[in-house]
Amino acid sequence: VTAADISSNYAELMAALNFKFQFEHVREGLSFSTQGMELTISQIYRLAQPGDQASRELLDPAFLVELTAFAPQTHVQAVFKDLEGFAIQLQPHVQLLREPPKRV
Repeated sequence: VTAADISSNYAELMAALNFKFQFEHVREGLSFSTQGMELTISQIYRLAQPGDQASRELLDPAFLVELTAFAPQTHVQAVFKDLEGFAIQLQPHVQLLREPPKRV
């Protein structure tokens, strides 16, 4: 995951790139962190009317479970091994989809 600052005119930028606004997504859930790892458990909703929380519709009843780790370049393999161990502990409870590690 890469975090980036954006200006308030992102909608204008996307329109200039010929993207059409369809709907907003809202994530609602919990986030836990420890020793450089972050676990987020959430559900995803869409707002049929932009900015109107009352128009919120659940996209899928399933929960999205994300496990993210932050590590210096020298410790990537060790952190990846820790993530694999944690994923094995989660396996009886969640359906796993593994993304390859990304370098930021």
